[in-house]
Amino acid sequence: MHFEETAEYVTRSRGREDEGRRLHRLFDLAWDYTLHEFPEFATYVGRSEYNHLWSDHALEAYERRNREMEVPARVLATIERDRLSGADRVHHDLFKRVVEENLEGRRFKDADWPPHHPTAEASGLPQVRRTQAD
Repeated sequence: MHFEETAEYVTRSRGREDEGRRLHRLFDLAWDYTLHEFPEFATYVGRSEYNHLWSDHALEAYERRNREMEVPARVLATIERDRLSGADRVHHDLFKRVVEENLEGRRFKDADWPPHHPTAEASGLPQVRRTQAD
């Protein structure tokens, strides 16, 4: 299922599902999205199913990810914070802060926009090669 469609499912579950469960569904969705969009990170955290992939650095991919940054904020706005446990309120607040900072960060484009292909050193290729040789 597509990221935005799955997020819409979480949004539509309002009133039918426990708010804590909905919050954790959003966390799972955001985590899976991050692993899929940034497979080098997925490999770094031990998820081997992404080892054969690289992040998409095409301009269209950047534009799509910038649009999709709004999805977690929309879903989070449907979760009633007052109905969460104390721990989940903290998790909610921390996640909300990260989402808001990501949205604010869209205002600042890199000096070399559109993006260029990273050098081997910056992309971590030497480290990947060393790991594969070990």
